[in-house]
Amino acid sequence: MNNKIIRCFIIEAILESSYKSSFISLDDQIDAFFIKAEKYSLLKDKEKKSINVKEFAENIARLIINYNNLLDIPSVIVNKSVSFLKRNYNKEISEEFKESLQNDFNVELSTLENLPKNHYAMGAYTSAGK
Repeated sequence: MNNKIIRCFIIEAILESSYKSSFISLDDQIDAFFIKAEKYSLLKDKEKKSINVKEFAENIARLIINYNNLLDIPSVIVNKSVSFLKRNYNKEISEEFKESLQNDFNVELSTLENLPKNHYAMGAYTSAGK
């Protein structure tokens, strides 16, 4: 098994666990969806690796259509911004940034921090509910 597949299995496990997906990069969140879609689209052929392209496309189409429900983009942006400020400035600046988001721009950080732990849409992968 190559490292990318192992990394995606780990990411998929994290996405389905109690950890917040906002701490995982957007690329890794999408890779986890690809791995899961592939898992449900593989054909049972022991001689060669094969995939049901239409079923895989259906799963990816659901991700494209429902990305706002399936990916935690706002939290990723906030957390990356906070990390950037902490790394390049200090914790006080990052706290000031969060306060400014809340007070000056009405970005409710508590809403972002309290997103459901597993916020996949029902039936997000197959019509059979796999």
